[in-house]
Amino acid sequence: GIMSVPVPIYILYKYSYPFEISIFLFVAVGYFGGLMNGCRQYMATAIVLLATKYLLSNEKNTFASFLKYSIIIVIASFMHSSALVMIPIYFVVRRPAWKLGSYLLIVASVVGVVFFDALMPGFLGALEQSDYSIYSENGWFTNGTEGGTNIFRVAVAIVPIVLAYINRDRMKML
Repeated sequence: GIMSVPVPIYILYKYSYPFEISIFLFVAVGYFGGLMNGCRQYMATAIVLLATKYLLSNEKNTFASFLKYSIIIVIASFMHSSALVMIPIYFVVRRPAWKLGSYLLIVASVVGVVFFDALMPGFLGALEQSDYSIYSENGWFTNGTEGGTNIFRVAVAIVPIVLAYINRDRMKML
């Protein structure tokens, strides 16, 4: 667990501005505490973060960039299989922002949040046959203590999207 601390700090140092606020948020939001709780997940996350270089690269050969990114993700999946979900993320991140695909993704996300309580039982049913069956067995997402949705969660989740939309021209310049 403690060996996975330097990689997120390095990634924050390299890709965030201002670094001090990023470190504060890293600790205050609880990610640092999570490092000590889920060692396997955080080791996989640390390995995935190393792939950020290829995710954000401007190489002319995008296939080579994707191949390097995918190899790192597959290596991370040996620590925790959930890392494989990052492979399709490559295509989402590499697309231009605020085009039709972005709007469709936002609409799909909002629909998913609004219908969270209706969709979750089907999702948990699919998990029953996997290594993650504990989530369906213990009722974390169905008993109201961990999951569910309400207007406050939606409002908090939508703030970064609204701010990004308002500042989209400024972000393109940066």
